[in-house]
Amino acid sequence: MQQIYTIVKKHVDDWDPEKLLSMGAPEDEYDIEVKEIVKELKDIDNIFQLSKTIKAVFENYFCIEYDANECFKVAEGIWNDLEKL
Repeated sequence: MQQIYTIVKKHVDDWDPEKLLSMGAPEDEYDIEVKEIVKELKDIDNIFQLSKTIKAVFENYFCIEYDANECFKVAEGIWNDLEKL
């Protein structure tokens, strides 16, 4: 489970959708969202569901709309790394 968390966190932090990390926010800035995505992974069967989950989680926590293509790119990176486990 820790490996999965680490993979999701890496991709979300690299994405830094609100540019909070690049502005000096603590490294745990997106941990709540990462934990939510990891929790949902057990019910996700494909990259498209993962992309929708990422979009929904971030929209829920930040109350703004996120670009579906950006969310898909993050999902793609996570999905590819998870397949290597």
